[in-house]
Amino acid sequence: MPLFRKTIFYNGTKFGLWRITESPEDLFALYPYLEKYRAHVQKNYHKDGRRLEFLCSRILLFELSGEWQEIKHRDDGAPLVEGYELSISHTRGFAALIISKDHPVAVDIEYPSDRVGKIAARFLRPDESFTDIPRQLIAWCAKEACYKYFSADHLDYPEMCVHPFSLEDQCLNVDNLKRRCSLSLDFERNQEFTLVWRG
Repeated sequence: MPLFRKTIFYNGTKFGLWRITESPEDLFALYPYLEKYRAHVQKNYHKDGRRLEFLCSRILLFELSGEWQEIKHRDDGAPLVEGYELSISHTRGFAALIISKDHPVAVDIEYPSDRVGKIAARFLRPDESFTDIPRQLIAWCAKEACYKYFSADHLDYPEMCVHPFSLEDQCLNVDNLKRRCSLSLDFERNQEFTLVWRG
């Protein structure tokens, strides 16, 4: 069972990271509860990758909360679970989920790729001078996490500004220019993924 990481932070926030190595059939066998979703994933997701993201999100929620719960969605698309604040993210080979009972949370994960450099002009502001791929990936994930944290604000990329940071810092700040406030985020970078979260 590749629960790659499970972390409980000092404030009670729980974070889980799943390394996706199974097929959907493997997950149905490991977690019989998931059978209730078989028809749904087969009808609505035509590729195993999307099916696995759906199933792994439910498994992570179970692993962190200790109970099977339904994940619904708000009108803005943000995930909704009774009794919890939560955030979900997926990338090639990994699913990430973070939950808290009493405060907003956010997570975003992305696999290493130079494709982010090709779209940098779409998400970076002129005053954000991140020219190398590692910093661009972190900035991308940071803005995605900020967007999720302030989901009700429906932020556009220019309405978020990532402060300069060092790759050794492991934390950074993003301004929500709509609210005129700053959000502190943690990040991790390795050969398999770039991960940014607010716990």
